[in-house]
Amino acid sequence: MAKAKTVGAVVLTTLAAMIAGAYFFGGSDAEAKKRRRLVRGWAMRAKADVLESIERLSNVDKQTYLDAVAAVMKRYEAMKDIDAKELAALGKELRGYWNEVKATTIAAPAPEKKKARKTATRR
Repeated sequence: MAKAKTVGAVVLTTLAAMIAGAYFFGGSDAEAKKRRRLVRGWAMRAKADVLESIERLSNVDKQTYLDAVAAVMKRYEAMKDIDAKELAALGKELRGYWNEVKATTIAAPAPEKKKARKTATRR
């Protein structure tokens, strides 16, 4: 169980780094500077909320990921100090990360165990 939690923590840390890196540094230099200037604390909290939501799930598929994003976006819609355009852009961005999430959350299949051979005993 401890090993599974460690693997889960590594996966979530990697995912968080990928999302943050893509958000801050993606695109051309001018676009990256603009995004770094415009980033808000609430956007980072929203991303963390999505990560926490999928962390609690044992099986993450595309629909459950999109549902988690939708639930978080709905909570942030109720906040009055958040621009609706920024919120919509963040929601679109988070929904677009499904392929990265899938790559980090779906583990490779376990190797097949070799069957033990019975050996003949001599008498």
